[in-house]
Amino acid sequence: MKKEIILFALLLIFLVDVSKAQEKATVDARFDFFLTLPANKDLGQKFDFGAGAIIGAAIFLPEIKTYFTPQVGFDFMPARPVGNDDTYRESIFFTNFGLEAMYQLYELDNYKLSPFIAISSRKVIDRYLVANGNIVSTNRGTDFEYDKLPPLFSTSAIALNFGLENRFNDTWFIRLSYELYQPKVNADLSNSYDDIDNEIFDPLTQKLNLTTIKIGIGAYFW
Repeated sequence: MKKEIILFALLLIFLVDVSKAQEKATVDARFDFFLTLPANKDLGQKFDFGAGAIIGAAIFLPEIKTYFTPQVGFDFMPARPVGNDDTYRESIFFTNFGLEAMYQLYELDNYKLSPFIAISSRKVIDRYLVANGNIVSTNRGTDFEYDKLPPLFSTSAIALNFGLENRFNDTWFIRLSYELYQPKVNADLSNSYDDIDNEIFDPLTQKLNLTTIKIGIGAYFW
């Protein structure tokens, strides 16, 4: 919690400083949707891929060719079936808020290449779902209805994300990034329904490597 308070204070200081130079700065909203891939076996032995979105206010300072973007976002990995009868599924969900700095390294006509780094407070919740006996209709036919169980673990920590943005015009861009995230977790195995958790969470309290690779597409607008 202390780290999150410090990060929030730094964001406030940054916004005050930027407001002093607002005559020279420009502001655009930025939205990007991305796919995530596990970059470590701690996450990869359970989940194959995920998706998410980020929205922020991109503040461009032309004198130093740098964007500063306060931003919030989320990502998740689709609930995976546990066992053979699909009674249980496991889901993992992330939320984050923080600040990104991006430098406009190269520009040719409408194309811009920009490396970036972001620091954020990132929260993760891992929990199992249990079928409650009801059947619901889906686009693929029918499926069980699931109830949420108490979390296997829930925690937050600082995450670092760095990568490259390729911007092709005033609006569209694609991104590739690597998010380093190793929170300290305290697992409650009484909320586990998969034997593999006994191997992963040994000991129960440990740093878990939940680092991911992100591939995104997005737009600037306002």
